[in-house]
Amino acid sequence: MCVCKTACASTRSGDRGGDRVLGAIVAWGATTPEPGTSNETASGGFTIGRLDGHADPRLDSLARLLEPVGPVETTRKPRRQTLEQARY
Repeated sequence: MCVCKTACASTRSGDRGGDRVLGAIVAWGATTPEPGTSNETASGGFTIGRLDGHADPRLDSLARLLEPVGPVETTRKPRRQTLEQARY
């Protein structure tokens, strides 16, 4: 799984196979002022999906793991959403 604010998941899919890569777009921010601590600087959640756009039962498990951090949405168009986010 690639979790990032940029298009790293697309890079990983080239050497792993698009059917094996789950991507998560991060829509929140935080700083780490010192080891073991973090301060949230922007609220948000995650948008997750498989890079080839197919449904995948692993997404439900991934959503449950990420929900304690923030809200989770799934998408069938993660490449498009990553590119749209990169514009901001």
